[in-house]
Amino acid sequence: IDSVRIAFKTTIFVQSSFVGLQKRVEDDNWSSLRAELIVNQSFTTEQMQIIKDHKLGVGIYVDTTTGKVVGVEFRFLKISPFADIPISTFREIELKMKGEIYFTLTEAGKKLNYVYLGWIQDIVDMSKIK
Repeated sequence: IDSVRIAFKTTIFVQSSFVGLQKRVEDDNWSSLRAELIVNQSFTTEQMQIIKDHKLGVGIYVDTTTGKVVGVEFRFLKISPFADIPISTFREIELKMKGEIYFTLTEAGKKLNYVYLGWIQDIVDMSKIK
């Protein structure tokens, strides 16, 4: 089955060197939760009806000097309902993450060219949560 990868190429990434299993970012629940919230809140009511209860692959690239998000990518199957979501919606998510999400890097993380963080997100209709 073919998959779709949406990655806006506004930044050039250089392959990072291997640093073993050392932690690259400090433990931070706020940034992770905020990133998931941005994704869940970015879809219209109509879009949410189609994609709720589906999973979306999200990856972010973190600048190791600033801790800011400098790149965002999305992964999903070509036959998934995400394939019908306009590219502008994904671009909106990317811009919000770049503007609002930041991390504190560990010493090991600061030695890299970039830090990649990725997750599989369950899409949840936030209007239904009380």
